[in-house]
Amino acid sequence: MSSSWLLVCVLMVCQFPGFQPELASFSEKLVAQHAEGSSPEELEELLETPYFELYGKGKDAYLDEEWERCVWYMEKAVMVHKHVAAHKFRCRQRCFNQTVEPSFEGHSTLQMMRKFMKRAACTDRCEQASLGGMRWEGVNEIQQEMDSRVPYDYMQLCYYKLGDLQKAAASAYTFLQMNLNHDIMRANIAFYRQMEEVQQEWFRDREKNHWKRRFMDGMDHYLMNQFEDARDSLEAALELWYQEYGKCRSSCERPNNMDIKRNDLWMSLTDRYVELLLCRRNCIVRMSHIEGRFVEQLLANMFHYLQYVYFQLKDWPNAMRNAATYLIFYPTDPMMTQNVDYFLSLSWASEDMLEVRPEAAAVYEVVELERKLLQDIQKNFGDEYVIEGLHGNAWYQDEPNASPPRPNEEEEEEEKDEEYEKEILEDGEEEAQPRVTKDVRYGYNMPGVTVVKGPRDLKGPKRMVADGIASEEECKMLSHLAKIGARDGDGYKGRGAHAHTVYERFEGLTVLKAVELAKRGLVSVDHAEMYLNLSNKARRYVHGYFHMKHQLFFTYTHLVCRTAEPYSTDDRTDLSHPIHADNCHLLPDGSCPKKLPAFTWRDWSAILYLNEGFKGGEFIFTHANESVQSSVKPKCGRLVGFSAGEENLHGVKAVVKGRRCALAMWYTLDERYNEVEHYQARKILQTLKKHRTKASKDKPKEEL
Repeated sequence: MSSSWLLVCVLMVCQFPGFQPELASFSEKLVAQHAEGSSPEELEELLETPYFELYGKGKDAYLDEEWERCVWYMEKAVMVHKHVAAHKFRCRQRCFNQTVEPSFEGHSTLQMMRKFMKRAACTDRCEQASLGGMRWEGVNEIQQEMDSRVPYDYMQLCYYKLGDLQKAAASAYTFLQMNLNHDIMRANIAFYRQMEEVQQEWFRDREKNHWKRRFMDGMDHYLMNQFEDARDSLEAALELWYQEYGKCRSSCERPNNMDIKRNDLWMSLTDRYVELLLCRRNCIVRMSHIEGRFVEQLLANMFHYLQYVYFQLKDWPNAMRNAATYLIFYPTDPMMTQNVDYFLSLSWASEDMLEVRPEAAAVYEVVELERKLLQDIQKNFGDEYVIEGLHGNAWYQDEPNASPPRPNEEEEEEEKDEEYEKEILEDGEEEAQPRVTKDVRYGYNMPGVTVVKGPRDLKGPKRMVADGIASEEECKMLSHLAKIGARDGDGYKGRGAHAHTVYERFEGLTVLKAVELAKRGLVSVDHAEMYLNLSNKARRYVHGYFHMKHQLFFTYTHLVCRTAEPYSTDDRTDLSHPIHADNCHLLPDGSCPKKLPAFTWRDWSAILYLNEGFKGGEFIFTHANESVQSSVKPKCGRLVGFSAGEENLHGVKAVVKGRRCALAMWYTLDERYNEVEHYQARKILQTLKKHRTKASKDKPKEEL
């Protein structure tokens, strides 16, 4: 790819190889979505009104508490804004390539300016023909509010005032997708979720792009091992991603937002291009928001998923292409480099087959070149342009909600995470295939751990069973800790020893109480430390197995035992733990609204079993009518991991004889619900270990 082409891409809107923009005019779908109840005459008049005027009238109606007018004008403003944006994008694409007359050859500056002028004239004619007076943009503040989905902020309240809770919930959710840190809207959504009449499916993104739908479909197929469907959905998502990325870059060509007055032409142009480049740079970030979360390294990871999907389909050439493409983003990734080494070890493979996909190469090269240009600008102009995050890999930049530095002990745990993820297989038959196929459909391996069942075996999505998380000795240590420290009914206030059934005694011990027992000398420090270490090991495995791209936090950790009472009988029909979901409230009709009293912030769950030798007590996944889908028989070191929603209803069969112990863990992706007790426990444990070390050093040595 020539440097001149890249320079034009920086200064103008790039049409990447293979990128075919949608050139359709204003579609009937937009009318159906936003213009319900409008007559053809009203629509024609509406489409001659600038969207910023409609938006302004909507805000006025909001201030006047005229709720019907508020939603009418806001809906129309969104519709017309989409209409204008679609036509402007079409015109910019049509006018992209302009031929300069031969007389300008040899005059580089004039040649460039002539091309810009011809492009501007072409774009103006095109917009005049398709948009007429609507081609003028609103002031930049309004444009930014439209891009940030602020109209939906107004609409959610106006619809609420009108009693339309379905549209209020959808509007609130739509706004939040582009404003992840908006505490007020998060509180609004929590408020809506607590309302009895509000249904979970009402929380939908009204602006959800087609590529996001296909991507989520692809991930669902991926997790269910439906690899042909996963391939089709992910490839479609990728093609649509390129289209949306081109539109995002195109939208950056709008009125100047910099209030800088220059007496020099080239300085003024530099100001404008800095604004343009920063806007385009942010497109990668804007297109990484899915379902209210920031998905780190999204574009690169599409190729990561695809290389594994093609590997499973035995489409080796495409697996190699996608592996090579992923490596242009992260050339030192240990897992992918190992996979490439495996491919090259095959008799039919050659390095020529490691062909990078051209569309991805074009995006990567342009983004990197733009980053270098911004670096040069900052270097040459000093503090005049303050541009954050320009060093290192451009694909790690600008992640929102970045966590603050963690305490040293937590940093140590993160280093352990990295060490596990970088483990390379040393011996054994596993070397005969890429590491991504070890246990994991999802690219994770932990020494000594083996997957026993996946989603297909367990008859549902986002489920797994693995053995080897804990050794027999470790299981005995935790069981002993529970025997000494667990308390009747712990975790279930007011229910007493028979928290779930009169036939079983339920006991529990939190991680902080375990460490406090060690502090009082009632259990050894080693026992308390084992509790912490095994829970962290389980968390790391769940995080890695399901290939999560966000940090996974503990939200509650509980060492629990269930003991059958002497009067328990073999013919019991009750359950040791009733059928439920971990983040929604299962109702008799089978629905599961995500609202109180459910722990709605829980995202993932896991149970590490510590023993066998009891009768009953199988873990079960069920349908909403409580019929069993699949069951898991507990034993020492066996881990069950699953997502916490209604897709994974579960319970425990009656323990009819003996004692069943397990370490139950619930996780969240929302740091606000991070389990404080885990941090406190590790701090206390660190202090105890220091005192023990000091006491050991100070103890006088015995004479021989």
